[in-house]
Amino acid sequence: MKFVIVLLCLMPFIFADEKLPPLPPVPSRTPLPCVVCAQDDKPVCGKSTKNGDTKTFSNLCIMQAEDCGHFEHQYTLSHNGKCA
Repeated sequence: MKFVIVLLCLMPFIFADEKLPPLPPVPSRTPLPCVVCAQDDKPVCGKSTKNGDTKTFSNLCIMQAEDCGHFEHQYTLSHNGKCA
């Protein structure tokens, strides 16, 4: 059994001269959706996923709306209430 595992691990090196078929294309990622938010006043503090800066949003939905069209979240919830 150990011999088979070792053989399987070494196969890429044994047959390295053979051309491998091209990899299939990577499917395109879908951007995050855009949302419509109520204008409720329930402040939250969001932390930027890019640089760590904080920003106060009037509510959680407004913070999530920052993601519209992006492939990654722009802010994560730091805490409820205004940022310091």
